[in-house]
Amino acid sequence: MFSWNIVMILLLTYSCVYVPVEVAFLDYEIGGNAYKLDKFSGLTVDFLFFCDIVINFISAYEIPGSNSFEVRLSVLAKEYVLSWFFIDLVACLPVDIFEAIIN
Repeated sequence: MFSWNIVMILLLTYSCVYVPVEVAFLDYEIGGNAYKLDKFSGLTVDFLFFCDIVINFISAYEIPGSNSFEVRLSVLAKEYVLSWFFIDLVACLPVDIFEAIIN
């Protein structure tokens, strides 16, 4: 789980730095190699964020004040939906969706 969290931190850093630069300054020729590479990398990052959602639905957590872990899937899913789920869901949406809304 530690390695996965490191991957997520790196992807979040990439998204926080590159995506605003892409939206504000980069204007690719549609169909060009740079455009295809950028779209592929963007979709890969979005897919990994989606995988993170799935992992968070089934990841056990320590119950506060005890040395036991919560492993019931229904409780794990409920806790996740009530905490970070909607933020994570927005994070895994492609940037193109937001560009279409703005334009």
